[in-house]
Amino acid sequence: MAASVRSALRAGALGVSTGRTTGHRDISGGLVPGTHAAEAELAMLLSAMDDVGRGVLQIVPAGVSAQIGGDVAGSMDRELEWILRLGRSSSRPLTFLVMDGPRHGHDWRGWFDQVRRANADGATIRPQVASRCFGMLFGLQSAMNPFRFRPSYQAVADLPIAQRARAMLRPEVRERILAEAPRVEGPPSMDQHTDHLFDRLFPLGPGLDYEPTADRSIAALAAGGGVDPWEVLYDVFVADDGRGFVLHPMMNFGGGSYDGLAEMLADPLTVQGLGDGGAHCSIICDASMTTYLLTHWARDRTRGPKLSVEEAVRRLTSDPANLYGLTDRGVIAPGCRADLNVIDHDALALEPPELVHDLPGGAGRLVQRSRGYVETIVAGRTVVTAGELTDERPGGLVRSSST
Repeated sequence: MAASVRSALRAGALGVSTGRTTGHRDISGGLVPGTHAAEAELAMLLSAMDDVGRGVLQIVPAGVSAQIGGDVAGSMDRELEWILRLGRSSSRPLTFLVMDGPRHGHDWRGWFDQVRRANADGATIRPQVASRCFGMLFGLQSAMNPFRFRPSYQAVADLPIAQRARAMLRPEVRERILAEAPRVEGPPSMDQHTDHLFDRLFPLGPGLDYEPTADRSIAALAAGGGVDPWEVLYDVFVADDGRGFVLHPMMNFGGGSYDGLAEMLADPLTVQGLGDGGAHCSIICDASMTTYLLTHWARDRTRGPKLSVEEAVRRLTSDPANLYGLTDRGVIAPGCRADLNVIDHDALALEPPELVHDLPGGAGRLVQRSRGYVETIVAGRTVVTAGELTDERPGGLVRSSST
């Protein structure tokens, strides 16, 4: 493994990434490789990076998902001990994922203080943070759909989504599905037992509210309307020809707001990350976190502090480029690549997530488009204009450009 790391880094790889949270499992519920790798193994891989003199070690640590994601209480503290040891002993940068817990009391402030002390001793360690809540989307377009366990829903489940929603709107079908008890089977999933989640489920709505207030929860809406929460959930799912989504914010939503996340984003110690566009793609679409940083945090937020446009851009460009050794980009300067986005910031917005079937074999994934990007320029050539691809293809394989 160390030999493979050396070879890859010499060819231009950006580093090594490992996942250790027990919340990361395969389709059968098994833990992903590397979950319980010994510190000595990770130290050897980091030593290979030291030998070559380039690369970043990126870590999804045990404990980052807290107990709500399946991690053991206190495991993050134990993970940080070896992360700090390796950081102090290596010349290479380390970055590890940190999220604000589902309740007050997540100890990230203490973790940040420990990282600062290690960095003062010569380490280069950067906590990596997201720009919005980490969770999942429930709906007819998502793999997370608690109605899928009810026989009368299964009778219409193979219909195209719009037809399925129209079938579910028929009073007799609605009555049957809502009256049935779920038949839970298969590997554990978050939508198997939804009754206790209603106070933590929120309609995403046409305004795409990723920082909802408590009065917008499914439980609160049901109480206000004097109906069962399952009825509210059902009606959200079938709205707009089945395109309605319900947000389940699991992390980065401590106390029901982004106040903790705002503090992490404002800390120069942190680096931006977690814009996941390739994993969990049937239940989330987090590649849009970059646009969300520029809209919610640099323009629209009303519940607390925001970021300046300049700081948001820095967090998306020069800061991560420098961390990962991409010294030929990230700033507008002579000799750098002319990779630019021309943005109409007032018009910048996200579209609702949608299910598309463009993966091999026709498999589906959630995508989230945007508007307000006037042009996207790569190496000085316009590849997207007014949201449409041009015929220009100047891009190539990204390789590390420095040590």
